[in-house]
Amino acid sequence: MDSQPPTEEPSSSRKLDPDVFTILATGFELGMVPLAWFVAWSWTGPNIPTARWSIGSLLVGVAATIPPILVFGILTFTRVRNIPSVASIRERVQEILGDTIARLQTWQMALISLGAGVGEEVLFRGTLVPRLGDGIIGICLAGVLFGVLHWITPLYAVLAAIFGVFLGWLFLVTDNLFVPIVVHALYDLVALIILRRELRKDGLPSNIEKG
Repeated sequence: MDSQPPTEEPSSSRKLDPDVFTILATGFELGMVPLAWFVAWSWTGPNIPTARWSIGSLLVGVAATIPPILVFGILTFTRVRNIPSVASIRERVQEILGDTIARLQTWQMALISLGAGVGEEVLFRGTLVPRLGDGIIGICLAGVLFGVLHWITPLYAVLAAIFGVFLGWLFLVTDNLFVPIVVHALYDLVALIILRRELRKDGLPSNIEKG
């Protein structure tokens, strides 16, 4: 009879089911829309701007997504990825949600990304930017808050803050909330697809569901 104690399952096996994660993540992100309405109602300031869709604004959003995706690619595929502070981001993400992200199907990532683009932009750029200060002041303050609330590692928070300032600048120059929504959602989707690919290359999960 084998007297060895049962081995403990790897921590990745205890990660959230992809369907559950999709529901929770999308619900959390879209929950920022009523939060934004509450902030706008309780904190005197301009109404939340509308997101005006057009082919032109969509093309602007797609084009403006290229710079942050290039930065993500540099951090992921070049020697920069070996810098300890950069590597720690990858390790931390893998530790927290690596198995779950590796199991996500593309439609689930698209849903989560769209929820983040809509919810976070309505709250941070549409509601907080005009209430935290005029022009660049509000953009920078909202960007810093955006970075702090995305704290995974110190470097990740700094990068998120820079991304938040970039999104705020796009909102300022286009005067259209639709543009940062497109950039945010599209960037998140591309980043998640690349991250899933890298996690699967690293062996997560043990049995991959196609999607």
